[in-house]
Amino acid sequence: MSVIPSSPMEAVEYAVIGTMLQHGVKRPVHVRDLMAIATPADYVNPTTQAIAQAISNLTTRGEAVELVSVWTECQAMGGAARDAVASPQSIGAIVEFALWQDWDAIRHAKTIASESSKRKALLCLSGATKQLETTGVSAESCLEPLRAAMCELEASHIGDLPEWTDTIASFVARLKSGEVLRPVPTPWVSLNSVLRGGICPGELAIVAARPSTGKTAIALNMGMEVAHCGHPVVFVSLEMGASELLSRVSADIAGVEYGMFRDGLAPHHADAVADAMNRTLAHRVHVIDKARQTVLDIRQQVMSAKRKHGYLGMVVIDYLQLVQAHVKAANREREVAEMSREFKLLAKEAQCPVVLLAQLNRQVEQSNRDPQMSDLRESGSIEQDSDIVLFLHGKGQPQGGLRRVKLIVAKGRSSGTGSVDMVLDGN
Repeated sequence: MSVIPSSPMEAVEYAVIGTMLQHGVKRPVHVRDLMAIATPADYVNPTTQAIAQAISNLTTRGEAVELVSVWTECQAMGGAARDAVASPQSIGAIVEFALWQDWDAIRHAKTIASESSKRKALLCLSGATKQLETTGVSAESCLEPLRAAMCELEASHIGDLPEWTDTIASFVARLKSGEVLRPVPTPWVSLNSVLRGGICPGELAIVAARPSTGKTAIALNMGMEVAHCGHPVVFVSLEMGASELLSRVSADIAGVEYGMFRDGLAPHHADAVADAMNRTLAHRVHVIDKARQTVLDIRQQVMSAKRKHGYLGMVVIDYLQLVQAHVKAANREREVAEMSREFKLLAKEAQCPVVLLAQLNRQVEQSNRDPQMSDLRESGSIEQDSDIVLFLHGKGQPQGGLRRVKLIVAKGRSSGTGSVDMVLDGN
């Protein structure tokens, strides 16, 4: 049995579906990559859309993508999916369109996603046009569908491949202006000295430690330092709510003990906190405290903030092990590995430092030694994907709320390594 595409776009969809069916067993990672680019809803043809949804269901459950399993899943889905896939032979016929080059498959998947984005943009524009034509509807109410249309159009633009000569010319111009690899400094001069200035745009910096060691405090100080210099910052908190983070920031700025927020602030302390908050009103800080977010959710919000301001000074994510996997993998280690890679790509795409907090294994506490790369919890690929790895290690018991800690720069792809002794004020 053979199938003949009725249009060039249908041939593109057959090619991507055929590739996923061909490599479903031996190369499941490649199938997940293609599914991440073009979702089932992006397909137009009913048959390819049904098969794409079946493949998505199978990969989510961690099951093998085979002709029989895809056919069985389409039958189980019922309705339009069952009607669209007439027989197992109709699925097998699409395998003939499989592409053997990874780049060709990725390019075709991007074409599917691009065309889908343009269709969605047209629907948004059509809805906005109808609202504008309606008497009595304000222009402000039409802004949301227009913004949605612009986002879809931006997402559909893949762009031409840049010429090497253009890249060289741009690099030389930025080199002369001093913009190339200009690092974003941290609040600590001694750490900046080890990092040779700070964290560069496009770099992924890991801050890893055991629980209650001061990861969030370090990250908050980094982010607020960048915001204090007038740059927009995105803080993604999957562990604490926005009000708790704000309490920490205000306690730090006002010099008020953090525990007083639970006990109730005295009038003069409340005035100090209010004054501290008034001084931060001009800071452009976006706090995203929604729980159970995936990497794609975080990426969309970060890129939305970048579109709003034109650029970002820093992105802080607290913390890696609480991020939900977009695509279910065979084990958690594989999921964390894919997420760390996505956060590195986010740093490159957003062109700003991304500070990603992570937890260390228990062995650090049990062995009474400094942390090592192998102590990074749930994945060994974090070391590979990151540009900078910082370990925060407590030294001794707290005394009067103060605790000596060591901040270890275990990896610096374009900077140095070393350690810095610090004092953490737990109050």
